[in-house]
Amino acid sequence: MATLLIMASVILIAGGIWLLRTAWLRGSKGNPIFVYAGWGVITTGTVLMGLATGFEVGIPFAITAAMVIAMIAVIGTMRVSTRKRSADRSERIDPEIRPKRRFRALLRGILAILVSGIAALGAGVMMATSLPMIEINRIVMAGLCIPLFWGAAMAWALSDPKLIRPGIGLVGSASLFGLIAFL
Repeated sequence: MATLLIMASVILIAGGIWLLRTAWLRGSKGNPIFVYAGWGVITTGTVLMGLATGFEVGIPFAITAAMVIAMIAVIGTMRVSTRKRSADRSERIDPEIRPKRRFRALLRGILAILVSGIAALGAGVMMATSLPMIEINRIVMAGLCIPLFWGAAMAWALSDPKLIRPGIGLVGSASLFGLIAFL
């Protein structure tokens, strides 16, 4: 019985992905009913998979199945075309011209790697000590969020043309998170 439910779930997920793909191919000219129907069928397949194998295993398995089916659908319908390069490159936007100084590059690297890492760890410690959850959930949530915070802080530190803004923001947030965590 569980095998039939799993197969029905995978078929429903594949049908939902087909509906979403159909809506995407039609673009803005199409009816949004394909989008709603696609997500509804995928949700039904996910719930069915949860009922078949238990929700702890079924929902992640259904999400993984949806990703694999979608990847197969995209790769299976992919077309490769050669593009001609335009002769006029003056319309392209050039990246920001920054002075190439080693000291600024060193500061930017320290800010992006070290200071943003300290701020992310401070945010994680604050989450692990202050969130209104049981202890294991707080620790897991903090552990999952630290890389996200670190990546966002690194992106900010590397993309801002002025070093002072991310510097003050990251040092200030690390100080604030540390103060909240250890009070």
